[in-house]
Amino acid sequence: MGLTHIGQITSHKGLKGNLTLKVKNKFDFDLKNLKFIYAEIKSNKIPFEIEKINIVKEGVYLVKILEYENREASNHLIKKKIFVDEKLIINKLKELESIIGFNIIEKNKKIGKVKDYYNQEQPILFCKIGNKEVMIPYVKDIVEKRDDIKKNIYVNLPKGLLDLN
Repeated sequence: MGLTHIGQITSHKGLKGNLTLKVKNKFDFDLKNLKFIYAEIKSNKIPFEIEKINIVKEGVYLVKILEYENREASNHLIKKKIFVDEKLIINKLKELESIIGFNIIEKNKKIGKVKDYYNQEQPILFCKIGNKEVMIPYVKDIVEKRDDIKKNIYVNLPKGLLDLN
């Protein structure tokens, strides 16, 4: 099993052992199958069973480790590098590359096509909509779903976004 460094535990959240996991932007996970995280402690990758994990916002997760019931129990994990099984990672770069050429659908109407992307802190899609090149942030609030068979991405564009570009 290969492990991939995804980020680090940055802080406690509350008094019951919850931890904040800050993840590098290019990673997303198969959360329902994520059972363990691995902390790097003295050059070893130590597994910790996850009791629950929730998305706080993009790139930030709230993690509860099984049998860690308070801050003191989980204190040794603060500032530790965190790894996960590479099979559970959804690589955003591969995901972004795979949607080049997809149709952009808003309110069941084709409005354009994905032409390219830019991936830094915030992934951006470069799209052709009408006669304009438009930049659309690739975030869950805007890109609601994708259909790999029909080669469509379904968006809910904020009012005025097309006027900014």
